[in-house]
Parts: sequence; structure tokens; C-alpha cells
Amino acid sequence: MFRRDRNEDHFTFQTSSFSLTKWNLLTSATSNRYMWPTDIRSIVVIAVLLILNPTAGSSQPALISKIQCPDRVKSVAFSPDGKLLVAGYGWNDEGGVKVWKLPDYSLVATLIKGDDNVKAVVFSSDGKHLAVLTWAGKVLSWNVGDWTKSKTLLTQIEDPEGIAFSKDSTKLLITSERRVTLYDLKTARSSTLLKAGENDEAFVSALFANDGKSIIAYGNGTLQIIDLESQSVVRTVKPVSRGFFAAIEQNSDRIVLGGGAIFEEKVVQTWDLKSSTRLHDITEFRSGVFTGTFSHSGNIFAVAGGDYGSGGDLSLWKTIDRSEIGYISFGEFPIQSLAFSPDDKVLAAGSDDGYVLLYSVERIRGPEIKKQDRSLCGEIRRISDRLVLTPI
Repeated sequence: MFRRDRNEDHFTFQTSSFSLTKWNLLTSATSNRYMWPTDIRSIVVIAVLLILNPTAGSSQPALISKIQCPDRVKSVAFSPDGKLLVAGYGWNDEGGVKVWKLPDYSLVATLIKGDDNVKAVVFSSDGKHLAVLTWAGKVLSWNVGDWTKSKTLLTQIEDPEGIAFSKDSTKLLITSERRVTLYDLKTARSSTLLKAGENDEAFVSALFANDGKSIIAYGNGTLQIIDLESQSVVRTVKPVSRGFFAAIEQNSDRIVLGGGAIFEEKVVQTWDLKSSTRLHDITEFRSGVFTGTFSHSGNIFAVAGGDYGSGGDLSLWKTIDRSEIGYISFGEFPIQSLAFSPDDKVLAAGSDDGYVLLYSVERIRGPEIKKQDRSLCGEIRRISDRLVLTPI
């Protein structure tokens, strides 16, 4: 049943075949409300279509495949030529790295077997090297194709956060909570670029800028731009949103950063670094937001996170106007890492459920639709510029 009350902005429904439509951005965790745009006629049409065809939108699942790992997957990466996929995992007692060959995702190698949990994995820009950062603070490298030998580059990195290669594949940037370190692969020498003060918040991420001449360090609600040659801070951008990640678009000066813990404020921002201009804020996420990345084309970006118990969340956004393209969820635990394939057709997601999830980017469209397994009764009300579905 779906009827209109006297109040022009008030609908009541009761149906056993209604498919619950859920957007990542507009779902309230505290009130269990589901929100859509305010056009009443659109809501009526959507509801009728879903009742007539409750599986609409799900004929082509976005999830192409899932690859199981021994423990929580903390980092994923595609090789620049798109021929390999790598995942770093570990949380309890079985950490390591797995390498798969595309397009059949057959296993090529398993690296670092044992209790050395992995924090991050990254390929060099030329595709010749794989670098791995472990929770124990080791930086290891392999020559791609020769998985029998590894080289230890650094040790004793306290509270490691992330790792990145320079555009020319000659340098590594290692981020820990208290410092940002530059490692020269040619000379095997390291230098500290930034060090956090006693009262400063932790560094979250450090990235090489696209110009190849500077580095971007994110943390403490601040972006710091460091000149590579002088190794000094030349510009500071603040305040920026605090969070868990930062990613730079490959072909411009745009950066996406932020996120937030499950029960705290969650803000994702896009910035133009050249002009130090904040472009967009995205708020009201329903659960934690822990990671994000741009597609290689730069036209879209993905953010992900979730909750422990209710599952992982993943959503796609248009870069130019930050409108949400699509949303999808998986499992019981959050998604911690993302990587687009070089052709932007596949999005890999590392899940704390212990899987590498492989999604078709073109199929992540619109809200997630789930058929209810029981009768649902509730009302739709207008709140500000949104319509809210409140189950009773």
C-alpha cells in the first residue's frame, strides 16, 4: 500500500515487495532513515517501479570477483601495465603479500609469509619495482618478475602509515605518524623531510606532486608543500579536513583528502593545490570513511570505509561537481584500500573481511537496491531539502 496523507509532503506506505534503496551519502546511522531528492513525483515513480520490478538495477552485479586472503586486506595496487594485481594483508597472525596475474587473476607469488603484517604496497611508475611497508616498520622491495629475492631498504619505521614512488621511480616517500622520510634508491640514503612536534597530530599521508619537484604532506589539519631540492617547506595550506587519506589526481593539481572515524565527523574535501582553493566538501556519510583515490582519467574518484559489523561501503563521485555516481556495500567489516586499473574499468578494494573485491566501474551506478525479506511499514517526510524514509 502507498497512500498520500493530507499533508502535501507526507506519504505512508506498507508493502512486502518494496526494495530498499540506499545511498551512501544520505543514510543516517543514528535514525535509520533513508533519503532521496525532494521531487515528490520522482519518489512516487521510483516506489512504483521498485514494487513492479523489485530487482531493478541489479541485473548486472558490480562485483566481478572476490579473491580471498588469509587476513584483513590493507592495501591493493595494479601494476602500471595492468598485468598484475598485488594485495598486502595482515592483522592477527598471518601477514603477507600476494601477486596475481591478469586477466584471469591466477596466483603468481606469495611474499612475506608469517606474522609480518603489511601496511602498504606500491608499484614504481616504470613498473620495474614493488615496494612494501610492513607494520613492523620495514621497507622491502622486489624486482617485478623476480619474486624469489627481496631487498630491505629501511627498518624501524615507527607507526608506519604509507609509501609512495616518485614519478621517475628513483625515490620513495615513507610516511609514519611522527615523520616523513625520503629514500633515494640510487644512493640508498634517507633523509627526514618533516618531523611532528610533541603536541602535533600524526601525519596521515605524503605524496609526490605531479611536477616532480615537490612533495605534499598531509596531517594535523594542514597540507605542507615541500621543495624537493631544498627539502624545505615552501607553502602551507590550512585549515583542511582532518582524516585518514589523501590522493592526488595524476593530470592536475587537484587533491582529495579527509574521511573520518565511525562515530565522529566525516568530511571529504577536494582542493586545487595551485591556487590553494578548497573546491568541495562532502559530508553526512553514514559510516567511517578511511580511504580514497582518483581514477587515472581524473574524471571520478572513489571513497570507501564502513563499520565493524554492518560492513564495508564504497562510492563513486564525479570530480567536477562532486555528485555521487553510485554506492555499494560488502561484508561485515570496512574497506581499507582502493585502486583503479590503468584503464579505469576495474576498481579493486581491500576489505577487512579478508578479500580483494573487484568491481566493474561502469556498473557502480545509482543507489544500492536490496529486496526486503519482510513487510516494511513507514513514512516519507520532508526535512529541509530532502525526503526521508522512516521505517516504523
